[in-house]
Amino acid sequence: MSTPADPPTPPKFFPNINSSSAHNVRLWIRQGIRDGRLKHCVSLDLDVVQIIESEGRPRDGEGEKHNYSYFVPSCKHRSFVSNIGHLSDEMQVEFLRYNLGSNPRSCPKDCTFYENHRWGKVKWSVARPFAFAFRVSKALLRGFAGFAWQTQVTLILAPALLLILWKSPNWVPQIISLAKALWGK
Repeated sequence: MSTPADPPTPPKFFPNINSSSAHNVRLWIRQGIRDGRLKHCVSLDLDVVQIIESEGRPRDGEGEKHNYSYFVPSCKHRSFVSNIGHLSDEMQVEFLRYNLGSNPRSCPKDCTFYENHRWGKVKWSVARPFAFAFRVSKALLRGFAGFAWQTQVTLILAPALLLILWKSPNWVPQIISLAKALWGK
């Protein structure tokens, strides 16, 4: 005889989440993944928001400056479903700072940017060496393009000449006599 399925548990409500602690916001994200509001996706991450407020006398203009930083959940593709989407970006961040416990953000059910976290890590670990090699070769080619044409020709011909001389040492006397004939010595 089959047992009836357990009813789904309602999402937990965190009344007070300290958004200045990355640990607490990360716990909120983990709970959101367990509840099904958020997906364990490569794009899901934390953003650090920093605010510098100054307190001081208006005549001085140089009062005490306080630096505050706090953490908010973010999606690289900005594809959260949110009941605060009508607010400006600054107001959304401020709302998340104080009201993250009311679960104002969730991932769309059929998110087109979803990429499994584990698969994304494997893909990145395989692609990282190639991306590094591409960036290095791109930088080298940019540097090479910045040289004068004489330097470019020398950088290409010198290794080719050394390779020819190394592979065929019997050509060395002929190349020396050719050089003497060209420069007249």
